[in-house]
This record gives sequence, structure tokens and C-alpha cells, in this order.
Amino acid sequence: MQPRWPNFWLLGASRDLKSLSSEGVTATKADNLADVVAWDAVIIGRRRPIDHAYWAQYEQGVALSLNRNHVRVGYAYARMHSPTALRNPDAATLRPIGVRDRADSASGVAAVVAWAAERAPNVRFSLPGPHPALRALLEAGMHITETEIFLSTDPVALDPHRYVTSGDQL
Repeated sequence: MQPRWPNFWLLGASRDLKSLSSEGVTATKADNLADVVAWDAVIIGRRRPIDHAYWAQYEQGVALSLNRNHVRVGYAYARMHSPTALRNPDAATLRPIGVRDRADSASGVAAVVAWAAERAPNVRFSLPGPHPALRALLEAGMHITETEIFLSTDPVALDPHRYVTSGDQL
């Protein structure tokens, strides 16, 4: 496997986060998990129903639909408690987050962070270094708590500009 980019674990206290611009993208609970699986397949390039079952059932993640003007642009999961996290188990852990169009990447992440910050005292997730939301998240008050390196045998395994990985749990 080859190193592809750094992944930064971000953490922010919800009450301290400044408003992020979601440019009209909103996050709402997804009505149908099968639709989320289908969206993920378009973004990742393969179907992963077992992974989605893990995120939704074992991790008790809330599947979210990302929409602009009632048109879906992506999806996300928000795990509202993180009991396996050594630090900040009360944090909402966001993972994965995917959008079809790179132009919606930063807005999609901002919408998911805002959704989670209204419901949990802290928000955390692992963001690829090349992701366009990184600067705005740091300016909004999130902090880098850990740095990892994403490794892959395939140089195009996923697009770090459109997809936030599921972090350390798949």
C-alpha cells in the first residue's frame, strides 16, 4: 500500500463552532436506507450494503440525505454517541460523507456538521487533507486532534475531494 494523503481527525465543541456556509445544502434524516446505499454506490463505484448495515445498526448511525432545493446531492451518517472513542465519547462522529459533485463537497460537510452540532455537545470526524472543507472547518473552530495517513494500493480508490471516509471503523 502507498501513502495517498493525510487524514485529519477534527473535533469541535458545538457551542463554540462558528457558522459554516452550507450554500443551500441541508442535511435531513434519510427516509430510505436503500436510497443511501444506492447513492453511495454512485459515489464510491460499488455497492456496500453490509457496510451501511454496520453503520446504521451496530454504530447506530443516523443516515442523512444532503439536499439542495429538494434535490439530493449526497448522503452522510452521524453517530450521535461514540462510546468506543477514548476521548469525547459524547461526541457525534460523522462518517462517511459523500457527494456526487465536487462543487457540493464543502457545503455538504458544513450541512452535516451543523446538523450534528444542534444535537450533540461535540462533533468529530476524520477529513482527508485535500478536502475543500478543511480550511473553513478550522476557521469555524474545529481543531486537529490526530493526523493519520490514508494508504491504498489503488491510487484512485476514492476521491478525497468528494468523500469523507468512515475513518477508523471501516
